[in-house]
Amino acid sequence: MRHRWHVIAPDLRGHGDSGWSHDGAYLTAWHALDSTAFWRAISAPVLLMHGTECWTTNPEEDGRAAHFRDRRTVVFEHAGHWIHHDRFDAFVAALRDFL
Repeated sequence: MRHRWHVIAPDLRGHGDSGWSHDGAYLTAWHALDSTAFWRAISAPVLLMHGTECWTTNPEEDGRAAHFRDRRTVVFEHAGHWIHHDRFDAFVAALRDFL
């Protein structure tokens, strides 16, 4: 599968609506604008996963998921930020179903 699927973890500074930071300053607000511009440009299917006991918010409820054109969101009960650790079998099943 590694030949067909890729993980992208870009440094978003200077993409989207912000300019490149010559002094190293990169405000959270700029990151948010750049991230959403990047997310809107993704045309491939996206799998979002959320654990109900995670410190982050649910991407469907907070609006982040709306920036992806073709997305599926899976919510895992009794899982925190490390869904793959807390609910391994359910995590693998969701991933296989998506792929």
